[in-house]
Amino acid sequence: MADVFLKLCNVSIGASWMVLVILLLRILLKKAPRWTHCLMWGLVGLRLLMPAPLTSLFSLVPADPLPDNFLMTPSPTIDSSVPLINQWINPILSEHFAPNPGDSVNPMQVIFAVAGQVWLLGMVVMLGCCLWSYLRLHRQVAPSLQLHGRVYACDAIASPFILGMLRPRIYVPSALPDDAMTHVLRHEEAHLKRRDHWWKPLGYLLLAVHWFNPVLWAAYVLLCRDIEQACDEKVMAQMNDADKKGYAEALLLCSVRSARIAGCPLAFGETSVKERICSVLSYRKPTVWILILALIVCIAAAVLLLPSAALHSSIADPELKSWLPQTLLDVYENEHTGDAFPCADYEVLGVKRDGAQTTVYMRVLYQEYTPKMSVQSGFCTPAVLTVRSENGQYIMEEYWTPGDGPHYKTDICAKFPVTLWYKAM
Repeated sequence: MADVFLKLCNVSIGASWMVLVILLLRILLKKAPRWTHCLMWGLVGLRLLMPAPLTSLFSLVPADPLPDNFLMTPSPTIDSSVPLINQWINPILSEHFAPNPGDSVNPMQVIFAVAGQVWLLGMVVMLGCCLWSYLRLHRQVAPSLQLHGRVYACDAIASPFILGMLRPRIYVPSALPDDAMTHVLRHEEAHLKRRDHWWKPLGYLLLAVHWFNPVLWAAYVLLCRDIEQACDEKVMAQMNDADKKGYAEALLLCSVRSARIAGCPLAFGETSVKERICSVLSYRKPTVWILILALIVCIAAAVLLLPSAALHSSIADPELKSWLPQTLLDVYENEHTGDAFPCADYEVLGVKRDGAQTTVYMRVLYQEYTPKMSVQSGFCTPAVLTVRSENGQYIMEEYWTPGDGPHYKTDICAKFPVTLWYKAM
């Protein structure tokens, strides 16, 4: 359970970075159609759904911050790809959560094992509440009267809504006026055409799995608002000013005073009614330029918000850090001549982890000093070091440097990720 929760935390943190970027993009796309916002929330859903997500070399989203050995390492550290966060959190982790000599269990194992049990309990509660809400509503609308097609009238409800995923039905209050009924049915039919009766429950399911993440709660609330406003805009695109006024009056009439957050139903006046009424009355069909900008931003978001290709900005494992300097000296042992004192230093450009294997992209500076501590010779070169962790020991699998002359830049482009080319050269 501890390992499962560790992987879940990595996925949740990665999705949180995406949500924060989308919040900024929402400001840029304030005047754009709301369906563009829903598309961006779809990227967050993909990140949460895919255990091995698609990656992008141009991503703005950091790779997994918690390494695979986080629960077992004697000095737990994270790599958030943000140096300030690393400098603040890592000393606390190393000081308070490192195991003492002779301990049979790593403190992080205990913490994540307990947290995993709490997470599982919370998920069961969330899903149980959703099931109870659905069954209660289903029982409440059981005596409904079919008006036509999938539209049913019920005396026991105060606001129209859609209930059901495979065979969705539209339920309306029996006392709903005819003029409001027309607007309500347009809205609910638009929900069904957009398959919102699938997307909202899916969003709630993902929230139930990641209930411990407050950022994703905010994302779910905004998703529900964007779904409703996107549906409003779809309906209003075919309305004149008089129809818009009637639509706003129907929203006010059917508004639901409820703070509940659930996967169902899709109620006509369930979310942010005041904001939606203002949006309806001020709605203008978006211009071509706004649509073009929205599409460009959505395409850019699809490229920039996918997880990075497991590329970190620094070496998180302190054991690997202490192992590297002497290893670099050993690599260049044949270069050493005479009585000079050799010294090797390095700058990490990127780190890629794949299970027990770690690849470090770096620039290596090798220098030799005379007994009087003056530089006798030296060179600086891009290098790629691939190591494997085995039984607590690091084993070097490959040490690569580019060829000289005309092959120098070509070799770097073939070996380094695109985002590191300019740093390596």
